[in-house]
Amino acid sequence: MGIKCPAEAAQPPAVAVSSNDFVRLERTIPVYTVKIHADGRVIWQHWQQKIGDPIESPVSKIIQPEDARALIERIRASGFWSLCETYPGVIEDATEAITTVRIGDQEKQVSDRDFGAPEFLREFEYEIDLMADTHRHFHGDPATETMTHLDWDSWYAKAGVTKLMQASARGPLAEVNKQLSAKADPNAQDTSGWTALMYASLAERPEIMQALLDAGADPNLRSHRGQTAFMAVSIAFTTLEEKVQMLKAAGGDINAQDADGQTALMIAADGFDRSNIVSILLSEGARKDLRDARGHTALERLESKARSLSVQQAEYEKLRQLLED
Repeated sequence: MGIKCPAEAAQPPAVAVSSNDFVRLERTIPVYTVKIHADGRVIWQHWQQKIGDPIESPVSKIIQPEDARALIERIRASGFWSLCETYPGVIEDATEAITTVRIGDQEKQVSDRDFGAPEFLREFEYEIDLMADTHRHFHGDPATETMTHLDWDSWYAKAGVTKLMQASARGPLAEVNKQLSAKADPNAQDTSGWTALMYASLAERPEIMQALLDAGADPNLRSHRGQTAFMAVSIAFTTLEEKVQMLKAAGGDINAQDADGQTALMIAADGFDRSNIVSILLSEGARKDLRDARGHTALERLESKARSLSVQQAEYEKLRQLLED
C-alpha cells in the first residue's frame, strides 16, 4: 500500500468550531476508538478484533469544552487538512491509527500505519488518548500498575511519561542525550512513579542506563508500589549483567522490597524462564532468605507456582537449584 495524498493541498474549514464538531481516533492494536466532541463529551469504546464488535459498553466522560475545542483548533491549524490520506509505514500489518476530524460540513481522515505519519500527527494521537484516559481503561489505576506494562507505557499515552522516559526505553542514545542536554529531569516520575531509569531497563544497549546514571538518576527511587530500577531489570531481556552491575555500582539496593515485600530476585524467579537473570542477581548479592509480605522466600514462591501452573520442568529445576544452593 502506497501513500495516498490529495491532488492538491486542501484548505482547512473556515467556519468556527461548533458543539457538533469532533475528533475521533481509531486504533487497531489494541482495538478501540476515542471520540472527543467540541462540547466536551468524550466517548471511549473497546472492541474485539475489529471496529463494530464491542467487548464492553462505551465509557463516557466530560472534559472542559474549551479544552476539547482548543484541541480541534490546534489540529486545524497544524496542516492536518493537507496531510495524505494514508501513511503506510514499514510493516504492512502493523498497528494503525486513524484520525478523523469534522469541522462544520468538512471531514478529513488520515491513516497512520506503523507510526509512519508526520510527528505532529502522532503527538495529536497521543494527546487524544491522554484526554480520554485510555491508559486507565486498559491498565486501571497507574498507582497500582505492575512493571510488566513498562513496554506498553513507553509507546502509548500515559500521564507523566516524559520524552526522556520514552527515549530511555526505545533509544537511540542520541535522543536520550538530547533530552538530558535540554535539562530533562532524570528523576521525574510518571503516574505510576516509574522513572527514566526504570524505562531504560527495556533498552537493548546498557549505555542508555549509564547515561541516565551519569546525569544523576537515582537507582533507589521507588514507584508508588515501592518498585525500583533493579525490579525493572529483573523482567528485562537484554544486556542484563551490565545493567545489574551499573545499578549496583551506582549504589542501587539489590535487595530492596516493594509494597508486597517482593525483591528483584523474587520477581525474576516468578518468570520461570529467567534462570539467567536469577543467576546474575545472586552473583551480585541478591539474598535468598528474604520473605515477601506473605512470608514466602523466592524458592517457596517458585515451588508454589510450579504446583499450580504448567511449567517446563528443566527450567524449573534450574531455578530451584539456584535458589536452593
